[in-house]
Amino acid sequence: MGSRAVIADGQAAGAASAGIRASLQVAASAATIWLAVQAGWFLATGHGRHRVESAGLLFGATWLLAISNRTRLPVTPEPSNRSTPAVAVLLCAVIAIVFAAAVRAGLLSDDYSLVSGFAICGRPVPWEFFRPIPVFLWHAIADAAGPRTGIVLHLASLGIHAVNAALVYRLLAHAGCTTTWAAGGAVLFAIWPLTAEPVVWISGIYDLIVTLAALAYIALAATGTRGAWRATIPLIIALGSKELAVVLPLLWIVWGAGTGRLRRTAVPIGVHIALCGGYALWRVTLGGSSEVLPSEIGGLVVKNLIVRPFAALVLPFTAGQLAAWSAGLLVVYALVLTSAVLLVWTRPSATPALAWRGALWILVASIPAGQLLFVGPELEGSRYLYLPSVGLAVIAAAAAQDLSAIAGRRTVLAALVAIALSSALVLRANVSAWSSAARERDRVLASFDPARSPGGAPPDAFDLPDRVGGAYVFRNGFPEAIAWHFGCDALARIEPRLP
Repeated sequence: MGSRAVIADGQAAGAASAGIRASLQVAASAATIWLAVQAGWFLATGHGRHRVESAGLLFGATWLLAISNRTRLPVTPEPSNRSTPAVAVLLCAVIAIVFAAAVRAGLLSDDYSLVSGFAICGRPVPWEFFRPIPVFLWHAIADAAGPRTGIVLHLASLGIHAVNAALVYRLLAHAGCTTTWAAGGAVLFAIWPLTAEPVVWISGIYDLIVTLAALAYIALAATGTRGAWRATIPLIIALGSKELAVVLPLLWIVWGAGTGRLRRTAVPIGVHIALCGGYALWRVTLGGSSEVLPSEIGGLVVKNLIVRPFAALVLPFTAGQLAAWSAGLLVVYALVLTSAVLLVWTRPSATPALAWRGALWILVASIPAGQLLFVGPELEGSRYLYLPSVGLAVIAAAAAQDLSAIAGRRTVLAALVAIALSSALVLRANVSAWSSAARERDRVLASFDPARSPGGAPPDAFDLPDRVGGAYVFRNGFPEAIAWHFGCDALARIEPRLP
């Protein structure tokens, strides 16, 4: 009698679990349809962005819950090291092709302040941030490279970006993705349209270094207690490069959750959290930085912190691109949402755990930017999403791996290649805006060249351009640019007339 009762209880529990799964599947499917309707209206008319954001938030929550109620991530063997060099060569080749035009863009806007060590002709320039490592390195490189500074620094940025992409591949491969899909996720990270600003703009080096340190931190912490203590080195480098580094221990908690590794690294990670907390307290109370934690917390602020990163990452286009390609984007996003529904109604193996990790990575990595995290219509400010974009690569790789078991490996691989090629073309267009900004910089500087204008620059030359599209020209750094190109005497002659 007792065994029958146990069996009956088990059957009842199974029926209840099946009912919960079915409810979540229906809810996620309904949320997907609602998001498709709102997104279609927005792409067709350009209105109703806030409704798309709300629908996207509902979709994301129900989708994650629905796939998490299906299965859990199985333990898979780590990848063969033999595939790593080939993937690294692929990533370097892709980055070299897509970013080729960036090498000759030269210095723009804040770049001049960076290479001058935030000083003009020996006079220090007030600066609210504490980022000694990139400032020291780039100033030292500028002193050594001389007139080739722009090319050298652009090559350095591209090199760091390539290393970051390789580390994303390693992260995905060790998390259970096979070589093909881990490489696909890394390629998408490398050429996602939002990477133009942090990679092409030399001042984006802060985000590149912090992301490099974050990925190294995760890789070291994943090896155990000793590795977690060694991860103190990239943590210190990150804290000396940009304030958003305070989230690195939290990113490890997100990544290590459910793997059994958090307990082994509890002591060193606790020390790191205390270190980051003290640093954040110092920067907020004494340093006055606006890039450590949000300055205020409220319902709208929380919603923006959740919605804005995802909205910008999945719609990485300028306003002009959205208007011009609305029909094609409707088809693409319809296929993406259809794939999301397939994952809800089947039995994914990689997606649940990695999707949660990727989504939480995006959220946690976006917190320090707070209210600054606003990507403009020309993708201004997209550098703040460079570290969060790792989370998008994680979600994409896991979803592609599971979809290959449903729709076939060749079909999903062809779709992934098509997305990568489209992304590369959009990114090339975004990179070209920085080339246009470089030409505008040259035009402006020619007006101030003492050799060409011995009588001084005309009055209209002082109407300095802020940007070309999403590429900055002289938002900042103009006095440093004059001193850099023409010397301190030239700056002294025009400085009284500067706005």
